Amino acid sequence: MKDFKKQFARFEEALVRFFGSVPHIQENGRRTIVSMVPQVSLILAIILALGLFGAMFFLPAVSSVRSWFSVIIGISMAVLFFLAYNDLRKGQKSWWNKLFYSALIGLFGFLILLQVPGIFLFLLEMYILFEIRPYYVK
Repeated sequence: MKDFKKQFARFEEALVRFFGSVPHIQENGRRTIVSMVPQVSLILAIILALGLFGAMFFLPAVSSVRSWFSVIIGISMAVLFFLAYNDLRKGQKSWWNKLFYSALIGLFGFLILLQVPGIFLFLLEMYILFEIRPYYVK
């Protein structure tokens, strides 16, 4: 388990170096994003949960592996968004980790389901997460 944590920390640091080399958002823009992230996280979690609740009614009719896989990915992302909400309001680094894990789960789903626009969404999400990361590294 410790090896996994070390490898994951190295992966995160490599991403920090990569996103450190791209153009940055201005300071006041980053502060605005930091102040909005808790509410956005909660809204996304609710939208995901409602969408998944509605999809559950149609899945027995469709019943494809791809559909069920999408629901499982969506549920795991919604749970991480809900869990991150309390930490977001407190300004803790653990929220950032949960949103980071949620983004990685989303990327996994996008790659498996071959959703190219989702990969671009992942890159945008990573850019924003790494722009506001310094506010939460404690």
